[in-house]
Amino acid sequence: MPTEKPRVTFTISEEKLKILDEYRFSNKIKNQSQAILSLLEKGLDSMENKAALSVTDEATKLAKDYDSLDPHGQRMVRLVADEELRRRELETKAQQDSQGAEAEDTMVYVTQYYRRPMSAGTGQEAGDDAPESLHLKKEPPPGTSYVAPISGDSMEPTYHDGDHLFIHYQEEIYPGQIGVFFMDGQQWIKELGDGILISHNPAYAPRPITEDIRCQGRILGVCDESYFE
Repeated sequence: MPTEKPRVTFTISEEKLKILDEYRFSNKIKNQSQAILSLLEKGLDSMENKAALSVTDEATKLAKDYDSLDPHGQRMVRLVADEELRRRELETKAQQDSQGAEAEDTMVYVTQYYRRPMSAGTGQEAGDDAPESLHLKKEPPPGTSYVAPISGDSMEPTYHDGDHLFIHYQEEIYPGQIGVFFMDGQQWIKELGDGILISHNPAYAPRPITEDIRCQGRILGVCDESYFE
């Protein structure tokens, strides 16, 4: 019966025919024609993959030129190639570092901010104060829960009136640490002592701790202008 499909005729040795039959039976292919077609497709796919991985004509020419050089010439080519590879590595690293720096420049850290000042003096009346979002250009100290301002000079020279402090919320601190305390209906920023709250300014006497005292956090440091630049 006539067909429009192209026909191919070829001769194969007995040894290759045995290999073809082994391939056919191991892959459960119906007949020799389909086995041959399967092998042809695999071979063509392999050729396409090799072509995709092939080097450029210029690279082939350089390889031939390299083989034609004497040992001294080959060493010189190797030196130039190594130097150029090193230059490209340095350029790539510099580009990556620059991209990383740009990413750091655009990074914003968000924490909570309370506007009501806490007392570094004679006490600040406590009240409800809804937190706001504070955006920082630099990463705050680990453990930061919120930022709040202080008023008064009782903690000078450690902290000053108007400073904004990083605070980690915790209900207990050790003696010698500086914290935020609620006591006598007021908030205080003081150092915890043995039965007393201590001011760093000698003009302020220690305050005896009362039964209603509660620790509201530990001071981590000052949120200065560098966090907003």
